[in-house]
Amino acid sequence: MRNVAEIWRAYLEVDSHLQERWQSARSERVRERWRRLRNVNDQAYFVVLFACFDDRVTSLCQRLVTRKRALTSWKQRRIWDTVDIERLDFMEFMRKVALLLDKRHAAYGEVKTLYKTRCDIAHGAFKPVGAIDLPFEYKRIVRLWKALSPS
Repeated sequence: MRNVAEIWRAYLEVDSHLQERWQSARSERVRERWRRLRNVNDQAYFVVLFACFDDRVTSLCQRLVTRKRALTSWKQRRIWDTVDIERLDFMEFMRKVALLLDKRHAAYGEVKTLYKTRCDIAHGAFKPVGAIDLPFEYKRIVRLWKALSPS
């Protein structure tokens, strides 16, 4: 979680600078340029924050699989013996999330929404201005981070 907080502080610093430049722009053309840069910055930081979240999901899945494989009863551990822990990095993200959150839980749907946004941005579907409210998304990532549970 420390990395997420550090990234957030860096975002605030950069965004503040971009906002100052936007406010001091003398023409609408220059103001538009700074507005677009803030949008790119928001999207870039969103992807970086999501990458930290993705890493957390993988880490919790590894711990869960390791713990479940250690169960003494074969009936309890048999399904977990089939999970290739060395290849968890390659498992589809939402499948890993399903190991940690009930698909019927609202948090699962929120993670799915975050993941779709991350995929859209990372694969080139640039979001229109205002599409990402990074302070809101940061708070959501932090809340979902805490909701993940390797039960």
